[in-house]
Amino acid sequence: MPAFARPVRFRQRISALCPPSGHARRRRPPWRLEQAAPRDRARPWYPRIMAAVRGSVSRVAAVARHLSTKAAPAESFIDRVKRLGANAMLGSFVSTGVRFDRVLEGLEVTRIDSEAGEVECLFPVTDASSNAYGTLHGGCVTTLVDVVGTMALLSQDPLRAGVSVELSTSFTAAAKAGDSVRCVGRVTKMGRKLGFTQVDLYRVSDGALAASGRHTKAL
Repeated sequence: MPAFARPVRFRQRISALCPPSGHARRRRPPWRLEQAAPRDRARPWYPRIMAAVRGSVSRVAAVARHLSTKAAPAESFIDRVKRLGANAMLGSFVSTGVRFDRVLEGLEVTRIDSEAGEVECLFPVTDASSNAYGTLHGGCVTTLVDVVGTMALLSQDPLRAGVSVELSTSFTAAAKAGDSVRCVGRVTKMGRKLGFTQVDLYRVSDGALAASGRHTKAL
């Protein structure tokens, strides 16, 4: 007899010697407790098990409803400018809501000069954008250099936002929570393949330069 046939023959022999009882055939799966036998329903543990099962099902259903109704990301400012033009950036910055740009909620675009390729914004320093020392976080400063520099490029060509190639930031003074920073971004050079921008951040309280950054993008 081939070796691979022995387990099959063995299982067939065991099945012939030990046929399933009537109780085994009538046994219900454990997850169908609603169809339990009347004698099980009268037992003290049955209500507790049913309550736990119903609670678990309710929680799973609530999570499923939350995931199915979760709002899709809002339109990014880049797509908005492509659709409406550079002036669509004026006013409050609208983040996608679920992506990293939500850290810039509160950013206000106050001026756009398309001819000079300049954009001016105002950003309040809050606890959410602060570091452990209560000052504007360096990651938030770098994000401002990225976004405001991109806005400066879009002010000259709304269809070419580009992708980052190089970004550098220098920190010269701290901006404490409760203060605001004025961000001035301008295009230093814009060619066919590359765009160069510089973004300076000034404290509103005394006008001191808080940080400056340079941003290069491939168009």
